[in-house]
Amino acid sequence: MIEFLLLEDDPQEAKIVQEILIPHQVKHVINLEQLSDICQEEENFFDFAILDLSVPKSFNEPEPSEDNGIEAFRLFRKNFPGTPILILTGSSSTDHFREMIGQSFSTRVWGKIEIKTVDYFKKNKLDDLYEVIDIIVSEINRVNDIELYTNHPSYNIVTENKKNKRVFSIIANKMNGFKVNVNPIGPGYSGAKIHLLDIQNENNKTLSKVIVKTGDLDKIEEESHNYENHVVGRLDHSKYPPRIDVSSFGAKNLNSIYYKFLESEKNMSLFDYVASDTFESEKLGLCFDLTSEWRDFSKNEIKQISDIRNIFLPDETLSSLVNLFNLSWVAQFEKRRVNFNMCISHCDFHGGNVFINPTDNTRHIIDYGDIKISPIAYDAICLELGFFFNKGSKVSGWFMNDLIYSWANDEVFFSDAKLSKLKVIRDWARRNINEREFLATAYCYVIRQLKFPDVQQNKLKETLAILNSIQHEFNKQ
Repeated sequence: MIEFLLLEDDPQEAKIVQEILIPHQVKHVINLEQLSDICQEEENFFDFAILDLSVPKSFNEPEPSEDNGIEAFRLFRKNFPGTPILILTGSSSTDHFREMIGQSFSTRVWGKIEIKTVDYFKKNKLDDLYEVIDIIVSEINRVNDIELYTNHPSYNIVTENKKNKRVFSIIANKMNGFKVNVNPIGPGYSGAKIHLLDIQNENNKTLSKVIVKTGDLDKIEEESHNYENHVVGRLDHSKYPPRIDVSSFGAKNLNSIYYKFLESEKNMSLFDYVASDTFESEKLGLCFDLTSEWRDFSKNEIKQISDIRNIFLPDETLSSLVNLFNLSWVAQFEKRRVNFNMCISHCDFHGGNVFINPTDNTRHIIDYGDIKISPIAYDAICLELGFFFNKGSKVSGWFMNDLIYSWANDEVFFSDAKLSKLKVIRDWARRNINEREFLATAYCYVIRQLKFPDVQQNKLKETLAILNSIQHEFNKQ
């Protein structure tokens, strides 16, 4: 089904447009007030919008004006920034019209043909509108014809929201695919989501595997910025998937960035690898080579612990957590000064973002939205404790025992056979920094976890135990 929005107050002109749009789904509104109501309903989705340049403000103020039309345009654009718009106008010489068209550019919204994101059509030629709509319909139908399915045991593609389905189908259409096997691979706490798409032809043969990250504009712009500035220009190209597309259109307000998956039938996320029968613990240490170029330019800086914590958790949020969980020792602890070794870090270096081929030991990383300057040990701590905190981990249960109260004491904590399999991560960190820096960095990671509802509900006791262990060991130094 193709969904159109029509804003047109003239009954005769609306009738002409609606007849052209048969048999598609059309939401017809006639004034600014009705359009405002449409924009406030989160579940609304439109593939294409047709907006009159001059409309009434409301039923109580029925006189049409271009001021109302431009306000309607701005409102729709704000709430549906990825939906292409066709403006119906009797004139192309007004300032309002020029403002609208000034926001237009051409892009492959749905995959094959370049479409103007904002275009216009003269009302005295409405009978010719069919040709324009026919192109739009053909493009959207190509996307609608893509078959989406999943082999993931706990993921239901049927209940996935329409915006995400559009994102999956659009890239498949661009790559001449017909079927897509969709699997989630980024089940973290961020608002952004990551999926692996196996794009196939009509005979179920893989054409390409693509990683797609979706989120709001700020998240995707930050991801793209980090990719350009910290990944492409600094890391070995074999260590990361190449970017193939960025899109802000076709999925309402959902933005997306696509990478070619460095595919191999034996590639596994570290979450899957650590839980597998073939897991060899020493291979975890190999994964730090992925970002070695960043550490080549590290430098020492003396900072209060609060300075580092504030990189990941703002003061206001910390204050509320301290009060909520009675962490009275935090204020004095954060005043302590530590010599931190600082460098560019991934800062989301958990097992769902790191992939390995256990046969030949090739590795690569994904998800660049959190890259920033931080302590050199942060990625190691994120990797180790990600096996406990991250939703995608399959070994969180390893941490659910009394040894968690001695997390910061290596000898005691790793005396457990299962936990000892992760010790190689801690050993790598220890080789690069001293004890006090390690503990201060770990504190900054763990205190941040308290802000997440899932942690508060299911892992609170263990999280507080880790924090207390960090404080105890730090004070012994």
